[in-house]
Amino acid sequence: SLCAEANNINRLGLQARQVTSDAALDNPHLVAIQHSYVDKVLAETAQFGNVIYEIANETGGRRWVANLIDYIHNHPTHPSRLVSAGEQTSAFDPRTGKNDIVVKHRGKGGLYATDADVRNHHASLLSFRVGKPVTHNEYFLYANRSTDDVNFPRKMMWADFTAGGHSNFYDFAFWRGTGQTINDGLPSRSPPPQILLGARHLLDFLSAGKVEFWKMTPHDQLASVKAKGESHIFTLAQPAEQYVCYILGDGPATVTLHLRQGLFTARWYDPKSGRFLAQPSQTQGPGPAVFQSPPFAHDIVLYVFRSEP
Repeated sequence: SLCAEANNINRLGLQARQVTSDAALDNPHLVAIQHSYVDKVLAETAQFGNVIYEIANETGGRRWVANLIDYIHNHPTHPSRLVSAGEQTSAFDPRTGKNDIVVKHRGKGGLYATDADVRNHHASLLSFRVGKPVTHNEYFLYANRSTDDVNFPRKMMWADFTAGGHSNFYDFAFWRGTGQTINDGLPSRSPPPQILLGARHLLDFLSAGKVEFWKMTPHDQLASVKAKGESHIFTLAQPAEQYVCYILGDGPATVTLHLRQGLFTARWYDPKSGRFLAQPSQTQGPGPAVFQSPPFAHDIVLYVFRSEP
């Protein structure tokens, strides 16, 4: 074990997991070592200005996590207000703590595999919105016998986005050997291109559509969907100005969206190919507007925005 005294050059006499527990704060030597490490990290990365510093993952005592958050916030030479803390096994609650960013772990979602799992995660992430940015890590756990469907990460990215969150972690083992274990000794391989393209096409949608997503918040109550089978719809909107509806399922689908007063333009986007489909159409608000999608598999996006005068 790395925690064995024979392997511990600092002779701290620690048991496993004590280094991130609240008990660590009672060991001045250990705290000094940890603060020294943080000092070096901050010195190396402060020049970039956009680095998020996450305090632990799946570990950490309540007071220990809070101590490091305060240490970075009040650092004498390289303070930062981009400190994140996550949903962990400790009693620290990132929603009420002094961390700047909330990390939504897979948590109660378990081993995601189905569209219903995506829906449940979307709802769970919404509960983590407390006036702080929310990021989502650790999903598509193929190594934990989750799913090998390469469409799945894309679905989670859009579920995160329409919940006002951000995806920052995909599967860490899918492209190692068989992918069914974290390290099976077999050669690594490139990740399936669909995984990385899913993220690229989300960015392309925002850029090509000139979507002002920073002005939008989740409004799932504004839209409903009917499709061939099981379907779900998530909506991010700036009511009266712009609406993004992400539809899970197989189409064609009929979407009913409640609009404010005004003339709006509607476009359909394929998140798999990264292309807008068909020609834009226009509809007049206020009231429920009905939109019929082209045929699709897995998912599609409806983007509705106020028409130029």
